[in-house]
Amino acid sequence: MNEFEFRGVEVDVSEAGFYERLDETREIFAKEIPEDSFEKLKTSESIHRYCGVFRKFFDDLLGDGSARVIFKDIPDSVRKYNKILAEFYAFVKGQAIEIAKEQNSLIEKYKPE
Repeated sequence: MNEFEFRGVEVDVSEAGFYERLDETREIFAKEIPEDSFEKLKTSESIHRYCGVFRKFFDDLLGDGSARVIFKDIPDSVRKYNKILAEFYAFVKGQAIEIAKEQNSLIEKYKPE
């Protein structure tokens, strides 16, 4: 697996555009899943809708078709989709830490003595 790859999709968290899209998509994601939005639906319909919001989040953030790759062979399941989202945020955090280490190493290497 490429170090900048999440579940088969390239993700470069060193780009400002990534964080701009992440901020936008997180706001939309939060609005799409208010606690009472699924009350009038059958349980199966609410699960499909809930998972659909996750797929839209990843497509908007990483590009059309990304969700198809990320959720390949995964049925609509609240628990499984929640787990993948948690994995994604852990991936982003890990990449951000690595980038900071690289940056600090460069600064240290080239700082005047």
